Amino acid sequence: MKSLRSRSEREIDEEVGRHIRTLRLAAGHSLAELGTRLEVSYQQVQKYESGDNRLSAVKLQQIAGIYGVSVQYFFGEIEPRETEFAELLMEVTGPAVTAAGRQKLQLVRFFLSIPDSGVRNAIVQMVRSFAQAEAGCRRAAGVEDPAAGDAAPPEQEE
Repeated sequence: MKSLRSRSEREIDEEVGRHIRTLRLAAGHSLAELGTRLEVSYQQVQKYESGDNRLSAVKLQQIAGIYGVSVQYFFGEIEPRETEFAELLMEVTGPAVTAAGRQKLQLVRFFLSIPDSGVRNAIVQMVRSFAQAEAGCRRAAGVEDPAAGDAAPPEQEE
């Protein structure tokens, strides 16, 4: 059966769904967990994410609240930098959420939960030392360093 919605409507629904999936995975939530919070089945969440079913404005607002973004984020109208979570999501995981991206996000969350800047600075120094040692081992073994193109690590906090 052919869809009654126009192609542009379908594309919008799919874009909204991709954003929901990205946020859900980055937060480590299952379909069932988000469904419970929205009071719908996991199958319904799956249909929202695929663009097969359209969300109500109320459900979209609930999802935005759960993940700390504005409703406009789902439509690509603004960069998702309104909240700490959304900013971390995009900077750490990039456009696609992977297992490594979720792991990075989890590390950042734990790091940000440490109130003492001295402790955070010590952790940064420790991780920097590990990274430099790993890079040295890779160079010695003649293996290309995957982080070679990355920007320099951020400076210490004041």
